[in-house]
Amino acid sequence: MLELARERAATLGLGNARFVETEAETLAVEELGFHAAICRWGLMFVPDLDAVARRIARLLVRGGRFATAVWGPAERVPMISVGDDVVRELANLPPPQADAPHPLKLADPRPLERALGSAEFKKIHVEPIIVQFEFESAKAYTEQRQAMSAPFRALLSKQTPDMRQRLLDAVTAAASKYADHSGIVRMSNEAICIAAHL
Repeated sequence: MLELARERAATLGLGNARFVETEAETLAVEELGFHAAICRWGLMFVPDLDAVARRIARLLVRGGRFATAVWGPAERVPMISVGDDVVRELANLPPPQADAPHPLKLADPRPLERALGSAEFKKIHVEPIIVQFEFESAKAYTEQRQAMSAPFRALLSKQTPDMRQRLLDAVTAAASKYADHSGIVRMSNEAICIAAHL
């Protein structure tokens, strides 16, 4: 991701951008006085929302703005959740823990709103939007999910070849319900956008 960001910045002729890898809770950058900070689909993976909110607030100037997006509830985010029930059943997995890092952990944004408020962010605005994803086929969806989801890859790696194929087939079958007559899969997903300022 960092390499792609560097390439994109170079293509746009941006010489004043620097890309670093750092833990979300510490945001180990030397600079202070940012006017804005953004985080797209990342805060659901951090264990300590309060620490993240405080650190972002410390990096921003007074009046600085913060915007983030998280995913909505499972039933409104098929790109992430489609086939989960059958996969859990086939692999004999327990339901995920509510507080464990997961793409849908902040489907209820109130904990994030509370953390931002505690860090002195004001005028916290929450708005759902629809994000459309398209795949050339149900099989292409399953391949993309396998490529993008580390937990799904880890689960598959622990299975026998037969069970691995059964799990992949189950996800493909679930995704095929979103296919049109030509086989193209289109999924409408709810993202929750949250904006605030100091």
